[in-house]
Amino acid sequence: MDGRTEARELQDETGNIPAKGCARESIRDRQRIGAELGLALSRRQLSVRFQPQLRLADGTVSGFEALARWHSPVLGEVEPERFIPVAEEAGLIGEIGAWVIETAVAEIAALDLPDTIRLAVNVSAIQMRDPGFPKRVALILAASGFPPRRLELEITEGICLCDEATAAASIAALHGMGISIVLDDFGAGYGNLVTLGKYDFDRLKLDRNLLRELSGTVRGERIIEWAVTMAGSVGLDVIAEGVETAAQAEFLRGIGCEHAQGFLYAPPLPIGQLTQWYRNHRPAPALE
Repeated sequence: MDGRTEARELQDETGNIPAKGCARESIRDRQRIGAELGLALSRRQLSVRFQPQLRLADGTVSGFEALARWHSPVLGEVEPERFIPVAEEAGLIGEIGAWVIETAVAEIAALDLPDTIRLAVNVSAIQMRDPGFPKRVALILAASGFPPRRLELEITEGICLCDEATAAASIAALHGMGISIVLDDFGAGYGNLVTLGKYDFDRLKLDRNLLRELSGTVRGERIIEWAVTMAGSVGLDVIAEGVETAAQAEFLRGIGCEHAQGFLYAPPLPIGQLTQWYRNHRPAPALE
């Protein structure tokens, strides 16, 4: 391996070349995660947590986003940002992704919830490239009795760009079943407008960094308002993630954003705590 090849392989995700010791530690970390992750499903170490999504107009619950979590006896709590990329590289993401959908659907279906409350699940590029993915989702829904119209699958712009034909076919098949498709992380990439024009999305989710970095400034808030207005003009609902303050929620409601999720309302919760949270939930006073 020559020096240039080694430098390319050691580049971090920002494109910078880290110190050699840090790079080697990162490689060892990924190797440890990969070794343990292969056993995590069979050992029931993975779990699903749910973060509530609320209607900003009245503070009522409109949905829950399912999020994978992993507590390893060897590695401790492993953040999704660490284990999801490794799962993709190791070819495990399809199995893990299907397990998340199946588990989330089963746990939410077991609750006595209004049929207006939807379940959102993130989907990886590898899953969307699998021609059998829509059928796998259909079988999961049929086994649980969960209505397809209550399921939302969140995909990022990168999924659409990696294989346009397959992405379009998968989206069409899922739509044909009645499942909604959400464009996730809007504002984090550069080609979102092109992506919006090519695919039939039902909802747009604003990236959390839009609120974190831009709210509180006149120019920044105008950019967020433009995104909400633009989405509404083409018939898309908008949900903002990463809402942490009542002021952010009030701003979003004022510009016509329909839904929000974030630590202002609740962190991701295991199903038992989610049930209790839902029973106790009342619209936030700031939103009345």
